[in-house]
Parts: sequence; C-alpha cells; structure tokens
Amino acid sequence: MKDDVLILNTLGRRHLPRLLPVIILAAAAVTVAVICNGSLEFGLFPNKYGNVTNYRGYLYAGSLLFIVLCVELVYASIVLVGPRTNRFKYRYTVSRLKITERRAFLLCCLFNILVYLLIWASLCCAALIFGRALNNAGVFGTAYQGLYTAYILDPYMQLFVPMDNVQVTVSMIMFMVGFGLWSACDFAGVVKGKAVFPMTFAVLVFFWASGFFNRGGGLIGWTATASFMLIVSICMVLYRRSQLSRGNNVEVDDGE
Repeated sequence: MKDDVLILNTLGRRHLPRLLPVIILAAAAVTVAVICNGSLEFGLFPNKYGNVTNYRGYLYAGSLLFIVLCVELVYASIVLVGPRTNRFKYRYTVSRLKITERRAFLLCCLFNILVYLLIWASLCCAALIFGRALNNAGVFGTAYQGLYTAYILDPYMQLFVPMDNVQVTVSMIMFMVGFGLWSACDFAGVVKGKAVFPMTFAVLVFFWASGFFNRGGGLIGWTATASFMLIVSICMVLYRRSQLSRGNNVEVDDGE
C-alpha cells in the first residue's frame, strides 16, 4: 500500500504542475466569459445597421464548454503520454521501488482516470457557477424554471449539467474512464516501442459522437459510443498488461 501511494505521488509530482493550472484557468476563463457576456449565447460576426446589431451566427455556452473540454483532453494526453521520441521517452519504472511493471501500469491507469474525471468535473463546476450567477442576475426572468429551460435548449450543456438525466451522466463517466485507460495504454505502448492509436483519435470519436445530440438520434447513439469506447479501452488495458513484466524492477529511475 505504501508503494502504491508513493507511485501515485510520483505521478502527481510529475504531471499535476502542468495539468492543474490549465484545468483551473480554463474553467475560470469560461466562467468569466459567460458572466461578462450576460447570456448563454455569444453573438458572432456582428453587422450593425444604425442602432441595430445583427449577428451572423451564435456560439452557445454549452458548445464553448465542449470545445474547451476537447482541447483539455488532447492537452492532458500529451502531458500524460510524454515525449514520443526514442531519445526523450520515459522509462516505465519508478524510482527505488520494488514493484512489478503490471502493478505500476494499473496505478497509472487509475491516476489518468482521475485526471480526466477532474477535467470534466471542473467544467461542470464552471457551468453551475455561471448558471447560478446569471440566474441571480435575472437573465432568465422571474420564472423558477427559467434556468432549467435555458440549459435544456442547449444540448451540449446537458453534458456538464446532467440534472436528472442519469444516462448522460453515466455516459460521460464512461467516456472519461475510457480516456484515462486509453492514455495509459498509449504511454505503455510508447515506452515499449509499440505505440497504439493516439488519444487524438479517441477525442475525434468523442467529438463525432456529440453529433447525436443535434441529429435527433437521442442518447442511444451517444451511450452506445461511450460503451464501445470503454470496452475497447478495457481490452487494450488487458492486452498491454499481458505484455508487461510480472517481476520486480532491478534498475529503475523516476523517468525525469
């Protein structure tokens, strides 16, 4: 148990200094932008006709959160996987700890899952904060259901404010767990010289699946994609684990 804590602490010291500032600043930036805008809609490409301003398009707060989430997912994968070149790649070992590679790999999976869940949770908090601020400012009128209706009208917002939709919440958790497992497998593959599909591919599938919200297909396709991604990532974990050593490391370093 002590070695497990030390490994998680090592991973935290290696990655969190580069991840936490980005996660916090991204959530804060979205919150401030929406509150300053005073609405869940951002007008794009304004055209002024006298005192009247028309917009050619709109960017909704839910879409903004989704874009930020995708960017953070790719950034986190770059940090967690590490350099891909042979010269600077990390060794899959932990300093001065007698532990099997398989055990270290499973702890890496756990750490990566927690990172991706943290990214999603930070944007969920941002959605709740600016939603409460706009609601207190009376942006949605005096009706009790004003904020709820505004969130429902923005399909992407449901990903960050699941409300009573358990299916959305479970699907997002499955996606984040899948991303964590996928990135850990990608890292193990790079270290062993047998790289797998990059995390960018997983994010593209995630982005593609989001279209089910706008194509009128309901949540069936979204949930099916989340389940498929999770199953594939679990299969990859089992495959990568079978390639790793069961014995303790003899010569190790901390990968710095």
